Amino acid sequence: MFVLSKNVGKACRHLASQSKEPLSLLQEALEHFDYALGVINQCSLRDVLGGYKALYCSVRRVEMERERVVKQMEGIQAREEESEQVETTKRLVECTTCCGNSEEMVLDENDGCYYCQTCYEEYYAAERGTKEEVVSELRIERKESWKEAGASGDNREYEEGEKNAIDEEGEKEDAPAGVEPSLDEPKDQEEAQERLRHSRVELGSLADFLAGAESPPFATQARILSHEW
Repeated sequence: MFVLSKNVGKACRHLASQSKEPLSLLQEALEHFDYALGVINQCSLRDVLGGYKALYCSVRRVEMERERVVKQMEGIQAREEESEQVETTKRLVECTTCCGNSEEMVLDENDGCYYCQTCYEEYYAAERGTKEEVVSELRIERKESWKEAGASGDNREYEEGEKNAIDEEGEKEDAPAGVEPSLDEPKDQEEAQERLRHSRVELGSLADFLAGAESPPFATQARILSHEW
């Protein structure tokens, strides 16, 4: 009976490791291990375990298997209790936005508050839409400035602006989902292009002045007199 109970207990523990609901199988394994150890105690075999190495090893294996089963059951029960507490909390708390609790609550890790599924999805959908609108407006403004520069005769800047717009669209398509393109780099690039354009205008005015043409703008004259050139 000892050997039979031990083997049945091991089989139940093995099946529990492959089951989606292992608690009942672990409970059955624990009962069989307890029965096997009860046979040893009832037959007063513990006093003679030292003289029978095979029996001693078998008893020790059963005791170790029983300890593992107990730890597994405690872990599963603790997780189930924690899950029940979370579900109870979700049912009791109110939505931070609409103060309702008729739907399943979602914990927003960004602010630590609970929201109903509807409010949670609506908020983040609106937030994504706002970001996309801001980015789209900035792109339109930059393209308009590039077109104006092209109409005023600065073809090189216009061509560079068009090329940057094409490259930016390509980066947007290649970017991973959920990653917004950075607005700092286009802004810095636009400022650099603006400085370059002013420098070219001033250099052209200086060249005309040195060639005997009409006087350059006042700002250029001031820079010449201050020995910046």
